[in-house]
Amino acid sequence: MNSALDLENKMDTIDSFLKEFSIDPDKFCEWCIKTTIWIEPIKAKKVWDEHINNIKEYGNVYTRKYGRSKENHEAQLKIYKKLNLPVSFDPTNNAGPEKVIREGTGKRKNKDIKNYKISHIFGLTKNPYAFMAPWNIAYTSILTDPFTGHESNHNLTQRITMLLREKSYNDYNELICEYNCIISEKQEEMTKYFETDEGQLIDPKLRKVLLEDFITIDI
Repeated sequence: MNSALDLENKMDTIDSFLKEFSIDPDKFCEWCIKTTIWIEPIKAKKVWDEHINNIKEYGNVYTRKYGRSKENHEAQLKIYKKLNLPVSFDPTNNAGPEKVIREGTGKRKNKDIKNYKISHIFGLTKNPYAFMAPWNIAYTSILTDPFTGHESNHNLTQRITMLLREKSYNDYNELICEYNCIISEKQEEMTKYFETDEGQLIDPKLRKVLLEDFITIDI
């Protein structure tokens, strides 16, 4: 069997969908960006400052759990504590971000807007600075959302993801630059901790996930 030929002959439902309904990929990308709802930059600055202050003052800051293992959950919280990050796990995986985007935009899902989902533009959901950051959260159409994560594997996914990230980076550049300065220090602290005997005992997969989420953002 020729595996390369098999791959070429496999049906791609995204290609099929676009062709069946005569959808121009460029126009679809434009539509995805146009229908995305963001927090206004001036408001986002205030939300971001409050978020940073919550972290400094040990306020209510959420992040997502890694995996299902209780041992890893405890280790994850221990790592945050080593970095002086007062973190709790989000009870619904989206309660924190939903509050941020709802209050930041004044719009509530299924009341003011319908068929929208909350998307993390850069991912980084195990990073307490980024998980609830106003520059990382937006309402995207349920037709856009599958193209912002790992659910699909298509060039449209890459294009739409990059367009969303470019808009966020441009609109919230000052906030993201501030984030980059903070996270560079935390990244260094985390790396040093993982090099200790205690840090070496932590699940390598958990270490990898956290290091991948504690990164600077550059477009």
